[in-house]
Amino acid sequence: MSWMRRYERRELHRSRSLSSSLALIVSAIVLVCGSLVAILGPLGLLPSGITGEGVGTFLVSAGAASIGTGVGVMVVGLVWLVLGLSAGRRSRRALERDGVVLIVDDSTFASALSGTAARAARVGSGAASTVLGRRRAATTLRPDAGFEADVDAARAAATSTIDALRPKRGLRADVKASIS
Repeated sequence: MSWMRRYERRELHRSRSLSSSLALIVSAIVLVCGSLVAILGPLGLLPSGITGEGVGTFLVSAGAASIGTGVGVMVVGLVWLVLGLSAGRRSRRALERDGVVLIVDDSTFASALSGTAARAARVGSGAASTVLGRRRAATTLRPDAGFEADVDAARAAATSTIDALRPKRGLRADVKASIS
């Protein structure tokens, strides 16, 4: 079922078409403006106050305006480069199910793991927090002062929850207790 794989990929990764389109539009505007100055300048058809020599002088001068323009162009170019080359992964996970594409937000997945670990460790629901990485779910238990958290039971509960939810990429439960 190729449509299911395509749907899953589209839900897990962001589109790069907007940043590509913006880069293309701005590049086209710059090239058209440069071409107009190069073509209309010698013909004397530029708007008043703009000359080909004036544009050339502005671009090669070491004044504050041309340095600021150069820095601005460089920053915009770097931002587009990063957007174009970055992974584009959304904070979502695909779960293995037969015949269905099931996508879960990472915050929902982390909340389920935190709740399960907190119940198993016999701490309050607000005393557990989970941070999801690509391959690891790090749960931190913060029991109230004077109480112990059952870390082994929490680790077993988190592992069984991960096994029950079956994320497509393997996920390892890492549970630790911290002193609050």
